[in-house]
Amino acid sequence: MKLFIKLAVMAAVLVICVFSPLFSVRSGAFAYANPPEDDYLYSLLAPAEQRFYLMMYDSCTAYMNSTTPDRGNFRIEVGDDIYNSPNLHYIEEMFYFSHPEFYFLNNKFGRVRPRSGGQYVVLYTFREFDTPAERQKFNSKLEKETAKIMKEINRYKTDIEKETAIYGYIMAHAEYPEHISPDIYHSMAGFFGRGKIVCEGYTQVMTYLCSCAGIECFGVTRENVHSWNIVRIGDSWHEIDVANMDAAGKGWEKWCNKAHSTFIENDRNTKMHTYKGFTAAYPMPQTKDHKEQE
Repeated sequence: MKLFIKLAVMAAVLVICVFSPLFSVRSGAFAYANPPEDDYLYSLLAPAEQRFYLMMYDSCTAYMNSTTPDRGNFRIEVGDDIYNSPNLHYIEEMFYFSHPEFYFLNNKFGRVRPRSGGQYVVLYTFREFDTPAERQKFNSKLEKETAKIMKEINRYKTDIEKETAIYGYIMAHAEYPEHISPDIYHSMAGFFGRGKIVCEGYTQVMTYLCSCAGIECFGVTRENVHSWNIVRIGDSWHEIDVANMDAAGKGWEKWCNKAHSTFIENDRNTKMHTYKGFTAAYPMPQTKDHKEQE
């Protein structure tokens, strides 16, 4: 049944157009069509928070392109306004769920004040990407895989057709692992490196491929319980949970392009989609069922 559903989703639209890849390479790093300043979540932040958000982006870009040996993890020096901010973890998660192209990030963060002075936010990374050679190898693999996927996605003309092809591709190629460890399964690195991901991985891959296709999309989370996506189709925002769609088999449509209120109704028993963390601390877009705009 699950294979049938996957094939049905993949066959949902059949429109042909010319291949024109929308992802780009900037100094060896994969970049979204829009700069981080155009991220929806970035727009919600106070000026000091926005500066830190951009510092994370610059630090991740530098780490990805570094040619010197690293031992994993890296530190960003910050002022008191960020180090002591009650929203620090929210800002870090907002960045993580907006920028999955930094596949080496392990959604774990810390703060440290070394004896030598200063105060830093620590971004933790997967150990298998510690060396420049390992990152370059994965960059090359990611570039080739992205080009192949986008060649298929860009056969479709409208955003809704592209989105359908994207989540269909993810569902057809992702496997939910028997065990949720190692942590790499929580990242899109698990998908492109091993073909296995849990909900955070589904969320990251959806964000990444939608952005490559020019569709505005970001991940949201209920603080270490579950994660899913908010995507913009035309002038409207919708919520989509590709992990739940992949697991549901028959009835997967109830997790596809819905209003938040619909998700809450569909999830009234487990409450996995209740806004909590940064989704509760900052205003999320007003989402609606896609059928309302048809």
